[in-house]
Amino acid sequence: MPFSAKLITVTSTGSWGPRDDYRISLVLKKDTYVLQGKIIHVDFSSPNKQVSLKSVKVTKEWADGILDELRNATIPLLLHAVIGCDGTFYSMSVGSIFGGAIYSWWCEPPKGREVLPKVTGQIITKFSEPFYPMGC
Repeated sequence: MPFSAKLITVTSTGSWGPRDDYRISLVLKKDTYVLQGKIIHVDFSSPNKQVSLKSVKVTKEWADGILDELRNATIPLLLHAVIGCDGTFYSMSVGSIFGGAIYSWWCEPPKGREVLPKVTGQIITKFSEPFYPMGC
């Protein structure tokens, strides 16, 4: 069985209105990095959610940049309370079966956790890029 490891998983879930929600994992398969996941299109004009599954190969340099940002981050563990009404909820899980962490935040992260939305945004942006098949 080929080696495969899920390194990071990010999710975003909006609290209101038409939107795209995401669940994306950065996976290392053998020597190849891949973003795998789904986009859930939520539109109140339709009772059904549209789910798009996708897999995007990324370069080792791109993946290493994301991983290095997280490896070099200093993140406070105890945070001040945040309150609000509407917005988007995010989470990021990092690590492996041997240890890791799960971070979650609403809208903007608390002070000291700015690296989380930066990396999450980079992953969602890369995953959302249009796919253009090669050939005629």
